[in-house]
Amino acid sequence: MRLWWCVPAVLAGFLFAAPVMAAESGRLDNPVAGSPAPTTPADDDLVALRRTAAHGDAEAMYDLAMVYRDGEGTPKDLKKALYWFRKSAARGKAEAMNELGCAYSRGAGVALDYSAALGWF
Repeated sequence: MRLWWCVPAVLAGFLFAAPVMAAESGRLDNPVAGSPAPTTPADDDLVALRRTAAHGDAEAMYDLAMVYRDGEGTPKDLKKALYWFRKSAARGKAEAMNELGCAYSRGAGVALDYSAALGWF
């Protein structure tokens, strides 16, 4: 067959096109100096969740508290978690009230207080 000549041409095309395609897609391991670090979708979601919680959405407050409690995408921080659980509970979120009850009954991030736990439950 006479197509043997196209094998080196195809390989050369891949060798020269791969770095260009990687640069266009943002998948280069060495970003340009001075450019901001790329953000991941998880970072963007966390920023959006913080913004929504700050605007008073009880569900977002609860979700943000769970993120801080479990350390999903951010370091664990029980103080911040309890803060957002309290804010969410103040807006009537029953799940947040339950989480506060659990925290007081175990002494997780707060002093062990069964009467406070019972009040939250």
